[in-house]
Amino acid sequence: MKLKIRRVVGAFIRNKEGKWLIVHKDPNYLIKKKGYSFKLINAWEVLRGGIRKGETPLKTLRREFKEELGTTKFRNIKSLGIDVFMKEPKKYSKETGLSGHSIKIFYAEFYGKNSDIQLDKFELIDFKFLDEKRFLKKLKDNDIKTAFRKFLKKMKK
Repeated sequence: MKLKIRRVVGAFIRNKEGKWLIVHKDPNYLIKKKGYSFKLINAWEVLRGGIRKGETPLKTLRREFKEELGTTKFRNIKSLGIDVFMKEPKKYSKETGLSGHSIKIFYAEFYGKNSDIQLDKFELIDFKFLDEKRFLKKLKDNDIKTAFRKFLKKMKK
């Protein structure tokens, strides 16, 4: 069986206070949605979502804002020109049919209030806005952490 690469968007989202959004996926999400036999572990991550056939990455991100966060109060949305490849663990590849996820990273500013965020409870169980240090500590994926550090370095120039 030839494994596929899933095309995904992800976003570094900053609020008015300069803190970064991190979301907590329901550990049972993949069991509920896809019928997989495994749970997500320590599933704190940036907002992400799969690109559907015929969708542009930007359209996908706007859809994910509405579907997963229940709001469209975002501005200054831009692609960062950073792509991250997250390899699918071999023990899951046979079940998922994936070799990994190719993630196009965006930046966005959230200009609403925390109460404007209405999580899709099927997929997400919590969210937080954290300072840079706590954001990096909470993120589970090292490649996303590297991309975030790269983005911050570029942003501070």
